[in-house]
Amino acid sequence: MSAEDRAGLQVIDRKARGRAVQRDPAIAISGLVREEDARASSEGGVDRHVGKPLDPIELAREIARMIGPPSDVTRAPS
Repeated sequence: MSAEDRAGLQVIDRKARGRAVQRDPAIAISGLVREEDARASSEGGVDRHVGKPLDPIELAREIARMIGPPSDVTRAPS
């Protein structure tokens, strides 16, 4: 794992420790695409691991998986 990747995981870890219940979702975009790289990202608090070269469609799919289906914002609350 490169220094840049470790630095990114440290940022995620610090953010996670600063919140009691919820943290921001995170996607690692890395040139390191081995299974152990994805596992290290996951262990470091990253939700998804996307390899480079970046495929924008794959990234969009990962984001969609993370945020889930859109909520119904067309109706006024009852």
